[in-house]
Amino acid sequence: MERTRAVSESFQKLYKQIPIPLVVLDTKGRIVCQNPLMDDWLDVREDSTGPGSIYELIHPEEREMCKRILDEGLESISSPVSIETKWIGKGRVRFVRLYASFIEEQGEAFMVMQLQDMTEQKQVQSLLYMKKMMLESIVKRESLCHILRILSTEIEQQLSRVTYCSILLLDESGTKIKTSIAPNLPSSFSESLLNIEIGPNVGSCGTAMYRKENVIVSDIAASPLWNDYGSRALELGLHACWSVPILIDEEVVGSFALYHREPSCPTELELETVEMCADLVGLAVERSRIEEQIVAEQERRFQALIDALPDLVVFKDQDGRWLNLNQATIQQFPVLGNIPYKGKSNEELTQIFPTQKELLEYCQMNDYRAWTTGESARIEWSLTNQAEEERTFDFMQVPLYGCSGIKDGILVIGRDITEKKKEALHLEESEQKYKSLFEHNPNGIYSMDARGRITSLNASMQEMLGLKQEDELQSLVPFIAPDYVEQMQEHVLKALKGKAQTYETVAIHKEGHPVFLKVTNIPIIVQDEIVGVYGIAKDITGQKGKEEELRQTKELLESLFHHSADPILLLSLDSVVQDINEAAKNVFGWEIHEARGLFCPMVPEDRKEELQRVRESIQSGKEVVGLETIRRKKDGSFIDVSITFSPLKDGKGNIIGMAAIARDISERKKTEELLSRSEKLSAIGQLAASIAHEIRNPLTSIKGFIQFFRGNIQEQFVDLMLSELERIELIVTEFLLLAKPHATHFIEKNINSIIRHTLPIIEAQAIMNKVNIVASLMNPMPLIHCDENKIKQVLINVFQNAIEAMPNGGTIHVSTELQENKVLIQVTDDGYGISNERIKKLGEPFYSNKEKGTGLGLMVCFKIMEEHGGRMEFESKEGHGTTVRIFFPVGA
Repeated sequence: MERTRAVSESFQKLYKQIPIPLVVLDTKGRIVCQNPLMDDWLDVREDSTGPGSIYELIHPEEREMCKRILDEGLESISSPVSIETKWIGKGRVRFVRLYASFIEEQGEAFMVMQLQDMTEQKQVQSLLYMKKMMLESIVKRESLCHILRILSTEIEQQLSRVTYCSILLLDESGTKIKTSIAPNLPSSFSESLLNIEIGPNVGSCGTAMYRKENVIVSDIAASPLWNDYGSRALELGLHACWSVPILIDEEVVGSFALYHREPSCPTELELETVEMCADLVGLAVERSRIEEQIVAEQERRFQALIDALPDLVVFKDQDGRWLNLNQATIQQFPVLGNIPYKGKSNEELTQIFPTQKELLEYCQMNDYRAWTTGESARIEWSLTNQAEEERTFDFMQVPLYGCSGIKDGILVIGRDITEKKKEALHLEESEQKYKSLFEHNPNGIYSMDARGRITSLNASMQEMLGLKQEDELQSLVPFIAPDYVEQMQEHVLKALKGKAQTYETVAIHKEGHPVFLKVTNIPIIVQDEIVGVYGIAKDITGQKGKEEELRQTKELLESLFHHSADPILLLSLDSVVQDINEAAKNVFGWEIHEARGLFCPMVPEDRKEELQRVRESIQSGKEVVGLETIRRKKDGSFIDVSITFSPLKDGKGNIIGMAAIARDISERKKTEELLSRSEKLSAIGQLAASIAHEIRNPLTSIKGFIQFFRGNIQEQFVDLMLSELERIELIVTEFLLLAKPHATHFIEKNINSIIRHTLPIIEAQAIMNKVNIVASLMNPMPLIHCDENKIKQVLINVFQNAIEAMPNGGTIHVSTELQENKVLIQVTDDGYGISNERIKKLGEPFYSNKEKGTGLGLMVCFKIMEEHGGRMEFESKEGHGTTVRIFFPVGA
């Protein structure tokens, strides 16, 4: 110790006059001595001696790294080292470069450390990087909103003193605030600034825009500029605001402002930063304006181009709503020039334009087809123009793609094809006279010359053989089954000798499967000479394949039975199980071999008469459709089902059994139960509104008289009467909670935080009842959109019920977790539990497990959860406690 003190005095004399912050450390990093300039860095105050070790002032993230480097230098007394790190002192973080030299004095190693403040340099570098990044975003033509949000977020991160950043933009008139961008300010504060007219005393921003000069308010509470608006900022803990106007060619377009939690003035660097940000916003706004002008000019030119087209042209958005059309369309449909068609769907236009309802409906279907397939869809339609002429149009819908290659609209083009259709019709009529018999005959027709070469083949024959129109066929021989080729050739030769032939043969389809044909060959006679043979082939594969068809039908029915998503049971007329499918096994739990041969085990005892009535209906040949009932699973639980019973018949039409197709409707039943509960809640609310106030007045009078005559009535009766009156007042209060609407203030909150604030409220009651509350909260948890006070009301009700369920004490477990994109709160007690029958009635008015309960508490909880889009579930077993699950949608 004496040696260290001597060394300290020696160093103190040597370094006292050095004009830079300097400190001498021992091998543990403890301060041996420092010069006066180092006092500010060491956080030395009059009431303290400063830190015991230099490592206490290095940022925790970098502490181990610095210690390792310095320890290595001390071990070898190596050359000086330089380290850049973060320094903590006087409640703020600074960037610092440490220069450490290593020396020996009186046989001991020491570090001599110099400090250089790099904070301002680091901030300047960060701001230059941010400026470069913003300029790149502007050059890349990113959206104005995106650029401004990135800028506001970055500036808050770069300047450690900044609490919030706000960017305000004016409307076209330059007098009112139109846009407010402040990502980390409450939306209510930002929205409250919209449509405010700028002026000489409109806060910092409104005044800066009005004056076109910087307005620095170091203390909002004391500034007259904030007389009308200061309360909004002060409620949020904002006490200073520095605002710079955003100018474009001397025109004010908005303001850039920084808010602080403490009264303060900007440093020179901070003020330069705010002004730089205002300039960047001005550049982004100016670029956005120029782009809007360019787009408007391009749209004008494009409109002129489509107006010059003779075709009908309509542009729609991705939802099929009309955006624009050309003059040709208005000329064909003059009514469109007089109605507000923009933004309307085909369905909405049908109501305005009923004469073209059918066309608009067809076009709507084609819009959907074009959008979903990515290919054009077409339809031909006849319309009558202003001259009462009927014209035919070919309408084509084509999906439009944006610059990024993503579909963003639909183009409809209508081309007048009236003349083309007339020409085609005339040609078709001419050809139809000669081709109808050949081309449209359902039988296959072909012709061959005297050498057996095919000269013509109709569509039906091509279809029988699997040929396409472009396929060239020289002979039928390759398509005849080998065993039938010789037979076919003999019949053709006989036909060439003048005798018609009829026979059956087998052809091979191009895909390889057999086609059974009945063929008639007729000789072709020209000028009394046989020059070839006509063939008429009828496909009789269907007749030949009835047995195969029946087999396939059986397989299909078996596949439908086994792979149906709904449970199917095949029963005899005595309700004995003949077979069940996989879905029935999964739903009810019985294996197929277990259920087969049993009287339908899914039917509860009290429902067997119901099954008898079903059997009577089936025996009379009637179906029983949609019977809603209850069925039992193998594990003993019950589910709600809707069952359709159909008769099963044998080949002679006799009813031999019945098929039962079931569908689980448990969820639907739950929904109906919730609806019923909601209707009851509404009724209670109306009842409460009618009588609650009327009850309170006489209650107050009765209570007053009882207290007045307290001395004339036995005290025990007075206390009993007052206790019962207080119970009536409690019921009236709960009535009013149901009847009287309360303002709901939804904000983003962390459910763990709400639970932590609720537990202290209930802990006193829990301790008095010997109940221990154990919390296990998942972290992190997503935020929920809620009214915090109402959620606390629900939690307190649930906790109180749990405490009252354990009169002899116990433990309540509360936990949170994320389950299927929902926040789940689970509260479990080990009390006396609730029966299944009572669980179904929880939340109903005037139903309670408590001796003096009204049931309105849980009813209010259900109402609160309905307002939040959530739900409450109860699971309990008598004698084993109760679990309450509370679900909230995430971010809803």
